[in-house]
Amino acid sequence: MLSPETDFDIIESNIPMVRSFHKALEDHARICGTENILTEDQLNLMNMEGIIEYAKNTFQHQLTELQRPTLYNNLISQVMDTKLLAWMTSLKSENSKSGKWLEMVPKSPTFKFSNQEFQISICYRLFLQLPCYVSNSRCYCKKAPLLDPRGHHIANACQKMGALLNTHDSTKLILEKLCNFAGLYTRVEETGVFQEAVPNSNRRPDLSIYNHPNPKYYPKKLIVDVAFAHPIPIDAKKQLTRNDALQPSRAANTAFNRKNNSYSVISEQAGLKFLPLIFETTGRMHENTESFIKELLDLVCQALPKSAHSAIRHFWFGTISATIQKSICKTIIDKSRVINGKLTHQSNLRASEEFLANLQIILANTTL
Repeated sequence: MLSPETDFDIIESNIPMVRSFHKALEDHARICGTENILTEDQLNLMNMEGIIEYAKNTFQHQLTELQRPTLYNNLISQVMDTKLLAWMTSLKSENSKSGKWLEMVPKSPTFKFSNQEFQISICYRLFLQLPCYVSNSRCYCKKAPLLDPRGHHIANACQKMGALLNTHDSTKLILEKLCNFAGLYTRVEETGVFQEAVPNSNRRPDLSIYNHPNPKYYPKKLIVDVAFAHPIPIDAKKQLTRNDALQPSRAANTAFNRKNNSYSVISEQAGLKFLPLIFETTGRMHENTESFIKELLDLVCQALPKSAHSAIRHFWFGTISATIQKSICKTIIDKSRVINGKLTHQSNLRASEEFLANLQIILANTTL
């Protein structure tokens, strides 16, 4: 890093170090897609900001942020697979929380991943073939589709072993903990919520929140429902256009509107406020979901010194992210074991049948 006392007159010299410095500035401008090389004043300003806010805004961080848009756009322009493109779009966000689990120190069970869990989680995130995938294997659900090598069917489409339900319930319960930590009174899957509007309704929201102080909800009871949306078609026959794939939160917005259409009218009739909390299966949050969680964390931070606010937000966003990721990878591991076990059983059974069919021939040709 440059020191604040750097004398930039040295830039005019012709020593190898200075020539390399000029070359680095030219390369940086090229990567950023501009002909304007950083000036002495700009470098001094960036250097001072890096010293003042070292943890958040280092000199290297500022240079990287200048390069990021061009590097990302160049990468996107080379991706022809629209499913991969949609996956990358879901992961990409200016304030994305999808990879927050990777930033957490594994000091508690919530943040600890076994070697297999971590390996599968990384492959799942990077859109790579999972190590537990067996070529040409089929799921044991009713449709019995050929499995995709990235685990999207068994983790996000198949209902066997409660795949989506496990991720949904884990996330619902961690959100309940956060609400309680923020001082809110909640009930999980409260019955009879909508019977004032529809007497025979047995529908149950995931969470009922009684004392949220935000004027948008108070004094009515706020009910929330959690849902997950997959950013790409799992069915091999379905495809995305390039424009669709490049729309941020496309799947989350669709799920958000679907939940609103299902619950908003009946909620208003029952004198309730309704809010869908939507996550994409990459871990990305719908903007309303992220805003709601930030509101809860603001309630928590009211009673804490300002120095603790950043740590509290980091912890809870990391907890939610890790909970989602662990639920997905555990589902992939458990269901892969069952599927691979069935393949082993079928293989052994076939070998046994072939042996029994040839047993008489073997015995006849055996000399005692």
